[in-house]
Amino acid sequence: MKRDSAPHFRSYLKEQGSRSGISINCVSNLDETLIAPDLALALFRIAQEALTNAIRHSGAQLILVSLDRNDDKVGLLIQDNGVGIETQPPEEYRSKSP
Repeated sequence: MKRDSAPHFRSYLKEQGSRSGISINCVSNLDETLIAPDLALALFRIAQEALTNAIRHSGAQLILVSLDRNDDKVGLLIQDNGVGIETQPPEEYRSKSP
């Protein structure tokens, strides 16, 4: 993220954790790394959407946000201890398939 974006991002995570009652932890090696503004915004928006979904739907008590830079790649990983989603369609849909 831009040098001044990291504190704002951590502040956003803290605010969301306080508001939702869910513990949100962040691990990052990007604090001193400069990232283009458009990439920083994209990372923020992706994290924002993933956190919103986890808070609303997962029933999680813990969310971990990891930002990692390795060479010229930036990784964003968001994990929670919630219920997850079904990976197969419900039985009524499987039985209707041709």
